[in-house]
Amino acid sequence: MRSAELKAIEDSVDLVRLAEVSIFPREARWFSDVNMAAKAAILEIWKSEPDHQRAGFVADMILELIPNPQDWLFGWGQNPPPEWVEAVASVSVASMSLPVDLGMNDELVNAYNDWLENRILEPMRAVEPERYKRVVAYLRNIIEGAREDDSEEAS
Repeated sequence: MRSAELKAIEDSVDLVRLAEVSIFPREARWFSDVNMAAKAAILEIWKSEPDHQRAGFVADMILELIPNPQDWLFGWGQNPPPEWVEAVASVSVASMSLPVDLGMNDELVNAYNDWLENRILEPMRAVEPERYKRVVAYLRNIIEGAREDDSEEAS
């Protein structure tokens, strides 16, 4: 059962999508903010809810608020940027795959990672293997970049 607040957020996002008017690039910031706010809310739930099963349940509801870029292609009118859907979808999942905000609590991080694997990564690997490979490649680039930054700082 969704709270009134969650339902109101969902309805407001759906109203924009249902209007199917060109909104990009003018509203790209709004689209990005909705994505980031939903992902931040998911991490907050995991940090604040001690019952991991409940955290996963609430996170699932919030996950449904993250706009699917495929559903928003209309927002670009006749000329969507090439690979926009793939880029947005891949970066969105990759950003959720680095839960640095959860801190050093191994039990919490493991519970979150189990939820992420079961809810997002495993279905993606099965249904969209190319997108999964792009997410992994993106994460590798981030990790390798951080490793290079660390080695440069140590020099």
